[in-house]
Amino acid sequence: MPDAKFERQYFGIAVAKGNSELLGKINAGLQKIVADGTYAKIYKTWFDDNVPTLPAQ
Repeated sequence: MPDAKFERQYFGIAVAKGNSELLGKINAGLQKIVADGTYAKIYKTWFDDNVPTLPAQ
Protein backbone atom coordinates (compact mmCIF):
# COMPACT_ATOMS: atom_id res chain seq x y z
CA MET A 1 0.00 0.00 0.00
CA PRO A 2 2.49 2.66 -1.06
CA ASP A 3 -0.13 5.44 -1.20
CA ALA A 4 -1.91 4.47 2.02
CA LYS A 5 -2.35 7.12 4.68
CA PHE A 6 -3.28 6.38 8.26
CA GLU A 7 -5.21 8.18 10.96
CA ARG A 8 -3.16 9.80 13.68
CA GLN A 9 -2.69 7.78 16.85
CA TYR A 10 -0.85 8.80 19.98
CA PHE A 11 1.81 6.66 21.59
CA GLY A 12 4.13 6.97 24.51
CA ILE A 13 7.39 5.37 25.54
CA ALA A 14 7.60 4.11 29.10
CA VAL A 15 10.77 3.52 31.06
CA ALA A 16 11.21 2.16 34.55
CA LYS A 17 11.02 4.80 37.25
CA GLY A 18 14.51 6.03 38.01
CA ASN A 19 16.02 4.81 34.72
CA SER A 20 17.28 8.25 33.76
CA GLU A 21 20.01 6.81 31.52
CA LEU A 22 17.52 5.13 29.17
CA LEU A 23 15.16 8.11 29.30
CA GLY A 24 18.01 10.42 28.36
CA LYS A 25 18.98 8.23 25.39
CA ILE A 26 15.40 8.12 24.11
CA ASN A 27 14.99 11.88 24.46
CA ALA A 28 18.35 12.53 22.77
CA GLY A 29 17.38 10.27 19.87
CA LEU A 30 14.05 12.06 19.43
CA GLN A 31 15.76 15.46 19.54
CA LYS A 32 18.24 14.31 16.89
CA ILE A 33 15.63 13.08 14.40
CA VAL A 34 13.52 16.22 14.88
CA ALA A 35 16.56 18.47 14.35
CA ASP A 36 17.81 16.70 11.21
CA GLY A 37 14.37 16.45 9.57
CA THR A 38 14.02 12.67 9.79
CA TYR A 39 10.93 12.92 12.02
CA ALA A 40 9.15 15.20 9.54
CA LYS A 41 10.07 12.97 6.60
CA ILE A 42 8.72 9.85 8.31
CA TYR A 43 5.58 11.66 9.47
CA LYS A 44 4.79 13.04 6.01
CA THR A 45 5.23 9.56 4.51
CA TRP A 46 2.35 8.17 6.55
CA PHE A 47 0.05 11.11 7.39
CA ASP A 48 -1.67 13.70 5.21
CA ASP A 49 -1.31 16.40 7.82
CA ASN A 50 1.07 19.06 9.11
CA VAL A 51 3.87 17.70 11.24
CA PRO A 52 2.93 18.33 14.89
CA THR A 53 5.30 20.01 17.29
CA LEU A 54 6.51 17.60 19.93
CA PRO A 55 6.15 18.72 23.55
CA ALA A 56 9.20 20.38 25.07
CA GLN A 57 11.11 18.56 27.75
